[in-house]
Amino acid sequence: MEDAYQSVFNKSAGRAAKPFRELHAAEMIKQRAHLSDAKLVEAIRDTVAFQYFMVRTRYEDKIPFNASTLTYFRRRASKISELIRNIITD
Repeated sequence: MEDAYQSVFNKSAGRAAKPFRELHAAEMIKQRAHLSDAKLVEAIRDTVAFQYFMVRTRYEDKIPFNASTLTYFRRRASKISELIRNIITD
């Protein structure tokens, strides 16, 4: 799924994308906890378990990304949603 997500980006422009797994895990936490994007990034900063679920190697007392990153993630993931479904069903 990481390769599929990376295919949406222009390789020669801007900084590297956050890992798909990290952002997808954040979306799962958001849905389960019923949080807004802004509240989610604060909750991730404050909760060791959330960072562990996002496969972070160590606890960091800082916001992992901007709330707008999740908006961009959803927009990019929607472009490859059929491909993601196919990967999951395989």
